[in-house]
Amino acid sequence: MAHKISQKEITKIIPAEIEHVVTSLVQYCGGMYIVGGAIRDWLLGRGIKDLDFAVEKNASLATKRIADLFHGSFFVLDEKRKTSRALITVNEQPLKIDFALLTSETIQEDLNQRDFTINAMAIDPTHPEVLIDPLRGEMDLDRKILRPCNNQSFFSDPIRTIRAVRFLVDFEMRLTAGAEKQIIAAIPFLKNISSERKRDELFRIFEIKDVARS
Repeated sequence: MAHKISQKEITKIIPAEIEHVVTSLVQYCGGMYIVGGAIRDWLLGRGIKDLDFAVEKNASLATKRIADLFHGSFFVLDEKRKTSRALITVNEQPLKIDFALLTSETIQEDLNQRDFTINAMAIDPTHPEVLIDPLRGEMDLDRKILRPCNNQSFFSDPIRTIRAVRFLVDFEMRLTAGAEKQIIAAIPFLKNISSERKRDELFRIFEIKDVARS
């Protein structure tokens, strides 16, 4: 049964101050979905500092629109992947908002290509009452299981081998059977990942409490 989300819960994910702006951008972006860590952190009862959106088109236009409306900053993160970021302030708190193009024709296919099931959930802002969760990420989160979305997850983006360490420690999770072997097999391919991306993942590990265990 699909998870039903109340209006009160929705405002914990999308601040009321930006909700109308987000929904107004749908006309420019075609399909638009909140994806990734914000949904995971909301389910965990954690504060949300980042919002990630996957859209059908005009990702950069949407990002710049939000940055301009809230007098924030705009950055292009990846020109090839059309990924961009807005840094704004809402209720005197910093908020990072990223927009990226869908990697597949449908949101379900896009979620199947993500790193872990706990990050493969989505919400459509025009119908926010239903959680889109084809890989049962909510169940894995509840059971503290870190499950890659597919058998090629670590090979398609080896940076996920480092990210797995952070999630295992920070969320006190355990890997599914076979995932550790996949990680070990993918580690040599980290040499193909930019130093900047590896640095960023390592710095995020340093931010969690149990750095020594990581």
